[in-house]
Amino acid sequence: MSVRRRKLAVVFLLWISTCGWCGEGRPTAAGLDGEYFRYKHFHKTPPTLEDRETSLRMAADVECDACEVLLEALLPNAISWSVDSIMDVLDGDSDEEGDDVMRKGCNKHFKERLIRYGFLIERCQLVSAEVGPATSPVFCLKYTNHRPSERSLDTYSVMHDAFYYSCDHTIGRYSAEVASFVAERMRAGHPLNETVLDACRDAASCGGRRPEVRTKKRRRRKHGGEL
Repeated sequence: MSVRRRKLAVVFLLWISTCGWCGEGRPTAAGLDGEYFRYKHFHKTPPTLEDRETSLRMAADVECDACEVLLEALLPNAISWSVDSIMDVLDGDSDEEGDDVMRKGCNKHFKERLIRYGFLIERCQLVSAEVGPATSPVFCLKYTNHRPSERSLDTYSVMHDAFYYSCDHTIGRYSAEVASFVAERMRAGHPLNETVLDACRDAASCGGRRPEVRTKKRRRRKHGGEL
């Protein structure tokens, strides 16, 4: 083989190894945008700006309900009602060897606690004509018996990314506020379901409400007490 052909072969192999949109209509994830850190598989074309805007609109409509589902699933796993223990479950910390470093926090929760358990985002059914269009959500969270395959969990879709944003814009962005709020309420003896409801609306800023007090994320030690 000539030197020129060898160089061409090397270039071709490098292109194949880094190409994010190669294959039989089922490209693997390779790129710098956020979606490429959340999914392994994509459809024939990469996500467009319109796709991302649709995901954000869907997330804005369902983020309060999604926040409640996530907290109800995550909080019982806290080893205590200390801020650090609550932060651990919100952050998705794990001591398991080989745990994917990118599969933490909302990158993990939106798949494991929402999509895997059969939640979907669908257009809402019109309930009452008295509800004005300015306050009526277009999209609603719906629980189904559907259980997706592992490949489906790792495949990008507009709805899947809406689930991610619904987590990221609430307990992801305001995890410190949520942890402090829940710790205080649970120590005071409030029921978990009421605490979850109030935490999403008052601490996690779901529906666009800003928390009354923003606190800096505390330095934490693994499985330790509050600092």
